[in-house]
Amino acid sequence: MRSILGRRPLLVLFLTVAALTLVSSGVCLGGGPPILVQKASAGSVNDQTTVSATFTNTPGVGHLLVAIVGVKAGDTISGVSSGGNAWIEAINDPGTTSPQRPGQAIFYRTAGSIEAKTVTATTSQSTIGLQIFEYFGISFPVLIGTSHNSGPGSAPANTGVVTAFPGGVVVAGITINTPDHIDGVTNGFSERFDFVSGSAGGRQTFGSADRTGGGPPGTNNTTFSHGNNSWRAQIVSFPGD
Repeated sequence: MRSILGRRPLLVLFLTVAALTLVSSGVCLGGGPPILVQKASAGSVNDQTTVSATFTNTPGVGHLLVAIVGVKAGDTISGVSSGGNAWIEAINDPGTTSPQRPGQAIFYRTAGSIEAKTVTATTSQSTIGLQIFEYFGISFPVLIGTSHNSGPGSAPANTGVVTAFPGGVVVAGITINTPDHIDGVTNGFSERFDFVSGSAGGRQTFGSADRTGGGPPGTNNTTFSHGNNSWRAQIVSFPGD
């Protein structure tokens, strides 16, 4: 009978194949900062109650999925779902009319073994913007911090979260009341979307930014540079491996 030492090459081969299988299945093995796998967005015309965005590829099992939903001033956001599964609400600020501020919410979910590619946001009747993201490199996607801010056009669109782990991911979204544009973001964040949806009398601007892998202390915030229009911004934080 061969000893365990004689079977070592077979054992190494088995472990190598197992590791490759986990990676190809989308299971995180750790060792690096989270990465953005894919993203998608969609905007509605005026006076809609749902809008859907579709990933190009099926999300990997165990990956973190994040959705940012924006609506007009005075309107509300009910939820986000995919494949009949409701996502978890991280933060939800309804729009206001006095002062005029758009509504925005951020939702998240851990992708299942057979995850739907299409994500749907449900709101009150409004112009809707939906942005969706898939992140790899977070073994246990748990929300660890949220924050929000809003202001008139003359105020900088700044939002930050105190709780953020080194090596994690921080995602920020902004909704601007009326057509506008995002000129830039700060503190090492990467701008991900900047688009306008709706038609005359209902146009809104939607944007986002993120940062993975952490940053210097006190930089878990970003400022969206934009035009002179009222806005609402939110930010959420998840730990890395």
